[in-house]
Amino acid sequence: MFSVFDSYTLRYIDWMLELGDAIRLFDSGLNDIAMQLLKINLFRSEQPHRDHAPEIIDFQGFHADILAFLVDSDNGSGQISSIGYAAYRETYEILVQLNLLDREHYKGPVYLRKR
Repeated sequence: MFSVFDSYTLRYIDWMLELGDAIRLFDSGLNDIAMQLLKINLFRSEQPHRDHAPEIIDFQGFHADILAFLVDSDNGSGQISSIGYAAYRETYEILVQLNLLDREHYKGPVYLRKR
């Protein structure tokens, strides 16, 4: 039975907001692990500059070498923040160099998808 899923990768999603994030990552061809590291960095950089702590960071899209994120705060307010694509590529390459990603077999996001 498991051989049917041999060409798929699984990503666990806890709630619907994560599903939209995962789909946008997949459609953009971005690596999920590298993006999660960028979100952590964005969370740390956003926290000191806000009256309220960031609660959710949701990937919105990728245009003209800029990755856009919606950063929602614990008070319900939100704003768009961005990270340059060069930061994503650098993060991805470091993960490959540390052998945390196999460049040949791991090019896209981590969730159920056909290879």
